[in-house]
Amino acid sequence: MNKTLKILLWIFGSIAVLFTLLIILNNYLEKKIKSTIQKDLDSSYIQYSEIDVDVINRNASVSDLKFKRGKFNVTAKEIELAAFNYSDYFLNNKITIGEIVLNAPTIILEPSDSLPKNRKKADQKFKENITIKKFRVSNGIMKIKDSSSVQGSLYIGIKNLDLNGIMVNSKTLEGVLPFKYDSYSLKSDSIFYGLDADHDLSVGKLGIANSDVIMSDIKIFPKFSKSDFDKRQKVEKDRMNLEIKKVNIQNFGWNFEKDTLELASPKIKIDAAIWEIYRNKLIPDPTTIKPLYSKLLREMGVKLKFDSVVINNSHITYEERVKEDRASAIFKFGQINATISNLTNVGMDRKDFPETKLSAKAKFMEEANISMDLVFKVSDLNDNFHVSGNLYNLSGSDMNGILKPEMNILAEGQIQSVYYNFYGNDNAAEGATQLKYEDFKIEVLRKDGQKKNKILSGLVNLVVNNNAKNKNLTQSDLKIQRVKTKSFWNYFWLCIRAGALKSFI
Repeated sequence: MNKTLKILLWIFGSIAVLFTLLIILNNYLEKKIKSTIQKDLDSSYIQYSEIDVDVINRNASVSDLKFKRGKFNVTAKEIELAAFNYSDYFLNNKITIGEIVLNAPTIILEPSDSLPKNRKKADQKFKENITIKKFRVSNGIMKIKDSSSVQGSLYIGIKNLDLNGIMVNSKTLEGVLPFKYDSYSLKSDSIFYGLDADHDLSVGKLGIANSDVIMSDIKIFPKFSKSDFDKRQKVEKDRMNLEIKKVNIQNFGWNFEKDTLELASPKIKIDAAIWEIYRNKLIPDPTTIKPLYSKLLREMGVKLKFDSVVINNSHITYEERVKEDRASAIFKFGQINATISNLTNVGMDRKDFPETKLSAKAKFMEEANISMDLVFKVSDLNDNFHVSGNLYNLSGSDMNGILKPEMNILAEGQIQSVYYNFYGNDNAAEGATQLKYEDFKIEVLRKDGQKKNKILSGLVNLVVNNNAKNKNLTQSDLKIQRVKTKSFWNYFWLCIRAGALKSFI
């Protein structure tokens, strides 16, 4: 046998031996990893139909995954594990995975019962350190239920969810969220939430990237027509229809502090909101006390730290039914541009706790310019506030959409300007108004709301102060008692009305 042939035989023999060893090693590792996965899955309340392991490419997959513990339920068509680190696992007893992909899952969570009562005790037995460089959910559905009814339930269509730098160990399992992560991103093509017995909420699209949140096509919509809604109510309640074109939440952050959810953002921008509110005043008044905004925020179960909230080009229509035989009174605010600063209830015990400020401008009844500034401090237990602003160029004809349904009267003339300035708290307010109007006349209608009551109209106009042409009528030392079963906006209206009545008469 010549030398060349010996060398070739030695080479091919070595390759054959190595190949055989590789097959043996591959089969050993495949069985070892497969048995380990099976053991971990079986001890984790997980069911499956098949496990595939590719040792050479360091990949594994589990088909038809089912997981149920308490009321946390997950099903998925497939879960894929890629770039499994063998050396970490066999030499250091650490699980390091490059990527996990959960395909087409349905995730159902009922928070009230989702965690076992002995969770902390059980988690102390968890010895593994798991690192997942990237975790992805693709084409999934998440349902978070508070009860068996649709009300209070949240449905999220998950197009893509990416979590990066996940770490799981015995310490992380003690937290509200059982793992830590470096960053995340989310794309959702539908969100639905049962807001209450009469309203639902939906979001057309949701995207989260680099901690910025963008939502579009946001809607709060009623489940019933106005007449059916009224039949369902035992006391007055607002029927709402809200549409928001876009919301942008910059650098959004969230955390749990002592099991309390904290939400934070330096800036929230709301574009093109259209809010329609309907209330039937023929239904009995509610007897519950309505807190002012400062108390509402102070006692909220969620902690907020929103440095700035900006509202652009929005509209509010408030419809109030006051008489069975009359049309509803309609209040319109258009072209609303507003900024809220320091919307927060975090750190209320500190001395430098900031004031919350609202500054808004709008068109009232499609013609008059109106502005408002509201200042209060959430940490103030007395609920003190300061509200001021002005209104320009409101004609009598524009007010008639309110005056006729509310009071069965019509107005002529022009309110040229109104200035107001009030300081108040939860009990009472004091302040002043300055009003300027021209040729203001009142026409009292008969009961049918069509014809003029000449006698009453004449008597009313005798007491209307039309000698005030081109003069500013200032009313100081106005005192108003708050009706605590009504909202801040009713309180605000009582302040304005007190100054207007004293100026007109």
